[in-house]
Amino acid sequence: MKQTDEFQLRDTARELAELYVEMHRLKDTTPSPPEVKTRNSIKGAGPKPPGNWLWMHRYVTMEQNLRELCLNAFGNDGIGIRITEFDFTAPRLCGLIAWHAQPLSELDWAADLLQELDDQARMINRWVNPADQAAALLRSARVKRHLVEKYGANLDMGRD
Repeated sequence: MKQTDEFQLRDTARELAELYVEMHRLKDTTPSPPEVKTRNSIKGAGPKPPGNWLWMHRYVTMEQNLRELCLNAFGNDGIGIRITEFDFTAPRLCGLIAWHAQPLSELDWAADLLQELDDQARMINRWVNPADQAAALLRSARVKRHLVEKYGANLDMGRD
């Protein structure tokens, strides 16, 4: 059985904790208004939601998945460390994973633990830091490929 790298597990947990903090900050942002108005809406009429429902839903869903994973990792099936109700916030759970990375890396399913943390970090990072320029970059790459196909490799000759 190949042991999971404890340093990679620790770094991934720390990165995930920072992403959860950023996502928690985004829960209090005001949601963007709908592009199409429905009915005769009057600005400022009626109560407003306390925060951004999309970020709240994302945070709660991801935190529940992390909590379930940590209960298995720290419980009797894992390394046998007791966690309390005060440890059930996502940044705290990630901190506990980073702190106990060495014994967690020796679990039979440590590779699955690392993969789940990495998947969550990748997904949250994509949400928190969206690639706004992705469509423009793809379009410019298509234009460049078209020009190279049409005019050949002489396009880069004028550059230094």
